[in-house]
Amino acid sequence: MSAAEQLPVEVLGLIFTTFNDHHPNASVVITAVCQTWRRVALATPTAWQNVCIDLNRLAIFPRMADFLLKRSRGCLVNVEIVGECHLSLIQDPLIPDLQVHLDRFRTLCVEPTRDGILNGIAGGLAGQAPNLKYLKAAGQFWHAYRAFAQVTNLSQLKQVAFTGCILPFPSTLFHGLIHLTLISPVPPTSVMMTTRALQACPDLESFTFEGVAHWDVSPSVSSAMLFKLRNLNLTLDDATILLPQIHAPSLQELTLHSSMSKRDDRMTLTLYSFLVHSCGPLTRLHVDNVGISPDGWR
Repeated sequence: MSAAEQLPVEVLGLIFTTFNDHHPNASVVITAVCQTWRRVALATPTAWQNVCIDLNRLAIFPRMADFLLKRSRGCLVNVEIVGECHLSLIQDPLIPDLQVHLDRFRTLCVEPTRDGILNGIAGGLAGQAPNLKYLKAAGQFWHAYRAFAQVTNLSQLKQVAFTGCILPFPSTLFHGLIHLTLISPVPPTSVMMTTRALQACPDLESFTFEGVAHWDVSPSVSSAMLFKLRNLNLTLDDATILLPQIHAPSLQELTLHSSMSKRDDRMTLTLYSFLVHSCGPLTRLHVDNVGISPDGWR
């Protein structure tokens, strides 16, 4: 008898759970090793709580999502969706299968190969997600107007990261957020739309924006009042373009990145005004290659 066969069932279950934490869907392979491992894996719901749905396999195994999610039974699950498939498989059976288990989702990462698939999932998924804490969606150039708008009961959602999205977003996603990351595509994102997104999440503590933004704010659009914001990271051609729209008296760390290397007096004045009027005493200020020299202001 091998050493592995002498391990108590409980220990094997813990090993399978730990393996699944680092390698989603690992338990599928484990069930094929031997009868004992299969029996233990199927009796250990936590060994199935990290699920990767590879859309490339849906044509062969259309009910893969339901197959994997059922095995975790009542456990909260972390779900990742990657790859690509025909859009008809997104509408049925993928979305219905996801919706059956949506109330157990703890994290959801949607990173398909094509934007059409991302729009299909983000626009079609509906139901209550009371345990969802982290939502990530990444594409090249996708419309966020109705993204996850039909997903409700998001009281636990604290962190959102969108890549390649076109604003605006459903405001229901943002209320109660603590961390927000937006990586914008080209063409430029509207400063007004970004401001409105920030206004929808007054509890924000960390905001990261990367991309290109254009100025389109009328005097009627007020600044986003972010009293709990402590970390602000902006990576833009004009690294200061969003600063006039943000009021963050509790800000502790400010990082500005830009591809511009020549000195720009307007950007310098914008940063100076923000530091004096719109934020508290900083513990860290990092200005990278924006043609601004704030050292003499301290």
